[in-house]
Amino acid sequence: MTFLVTVFSFVLPVVAGTLWIPSFLPRVKGTVADWGFRISIGVGAGLGAGSLVYFFLLSTSAGVSAVRVFLFEAVLFSSLAFLAMRYSKVKTPEASPEPDAKVFTAPRWVLWTFGVVFFSLFAGVILTEVFLTLDRPHGGWDAWAIWNLRARFLFRGGEYWKDAFSPLLGEIHPDYPLLIPGLVARGWTYLGRDAVSFPAVVAGFFTLSTIGILTSSLALLRGSFQGILAGVVLACTPIFLLHGASQYADVPFGYYMLATFALLYLARISKSRRAMSLAGFTMGLACWTKNEGVILLGALTAVYFVYSLYSSVRGQEIRRAGWFLLGALPPLLALAYLKFGLAPPSDMTNEFNLAAVLKRIVEPTRYLEVGAAVVREAIFQLHLPLLAVYLLFSGISIRKGERGAVLQLWASLLLIFASYFFVYIITSKPLAWHLGTSLSRLMMQLFPSLLFSFFLTATTVIVQAVDRRQDPAAPESGRRGKSPKNRRGGG
Repeated sequence: MTFLVTVFSFVLPVVAGTLWIPSFLPRVKGTVADWGFRISIGVGAGLGAGSLVYFFLLSTSAGVSAVRVFLFEAVLFSSLAFLAMRYSKVKTPEASPEPDAKVFTAPRWVLWTFGVVFFSLFAGVILTEVFLTLDRPHGGWDAWAIWNLRARFLFRGGEYWKDAFSPLLGEIHPDYPLLIPGLVARGWTYLGRDAVSFPAVVAGFFTLSTIGILTSSLALLRGSFQGILAGVVLACTPIFLLHGASQYADVPFGYYMLATFALLYLARISKSRRAMSLAGFTMGLACWTKNEGVILLGALTAVYFVYSLYSSVRGQEIRRAGWFLLGALPPLLALAYLKFGLAPPSDMTNEFNLAAVLKRIVEPTRYLEVGAAVVREAIFQLHLPLLAVYLLFSGISIRKGERGAVLQLWASLLLIFASYFFVYIITSKPLAWHLGTSLSRLMMQLFPSLLFSFFLTATTVIVQAVDRRQDPAAPESGRRGKSPKNRRGGG
């Protein structure tokens, strides 16, 4: 029974999100990559909306019930899905000039084998997440001490649910956003109890959907081989799977960051206002997931502002930014209420001391320590040197009409990374401890988006199947002049 209710609690937001997505995206052929992208984006959009709905219902009453949540979601999600399908009117993206591509031919069975290996690896990811969850069913430290504890406050608290934000709980960060706790509490409300398995299911959805977005988006933009290769790289990164099963919020945050970058890229090349709004919504959900979402918002704003200054269509860029902010409005309003109406100031705000910060900024040893930790993480956990080797093989080639969009991706990632780096420089916590407990998670937040940007920049590799129906003698007869049939006709 628990299994059926768990499935049911996911079906409504996931199906509704998958139905919303096509009305926001450029119209493309119904390929496997297209459907994979719709479903992968729809999962996150629907689950994020479910978390917002639960928080709204909780904020407007002393408690919520499964019946009330279901009825409210059924009416809201069904109405939005109907409107999205009814007024779906999106254009096909304009084709950009093709970049240089390395084309290889292989027997068709090799391509089928490559596809089977990818889906087998995907199934292996599921089994790995299951085994890791069985080993640590409550997740890591932050899962049971922060995220799931906050969910229990929301689910069990009744009229005292706001005690989750008491200043007395400062050690477990009561100011943290509520996407994961709200989503878990919503599922427990459906189940009627705080089942240990539900947070693990949520974590699994985001882990698999991250691989799905990365693979399908690159398959749409750069071909199947490039997309599958990127998905294999992410799925074969052990630290990604470990963080995915930890039930922390870092993989979900990385998911929403990747979704935002992919949608912004599609919006740029298709000139779609609706895709821009959807990108704003996923960015807002990133802010509703972790405090680092504010850094994401700041980086995107700074890069877009500089780009607009040099744009020949500045007015159009401003309107596009308006559509982006419109999509981000619902989660940002929820976050504003949380930050200014419920939660106490963050620990970093309370511990901030300008004189101490200025002293740390001029200490070169801090830069060396943080830099060394970043290099170790990049080499031994993310295996970035392997990407450098691949780039030497493939080279760099970006479509002429998409260079601005690619540069914006890299600039945004660089600003986010620089912000993370600077936080370590000025932190009041013991630096070695702070790096050891959080650097791996922050790098993993960036890694899926880094892979997306990398494979957009690298020269596209296309593997084509050999067409056995082609007559191998045709080229030879063509070189001789006339075919035997033509010679007979001439005689």
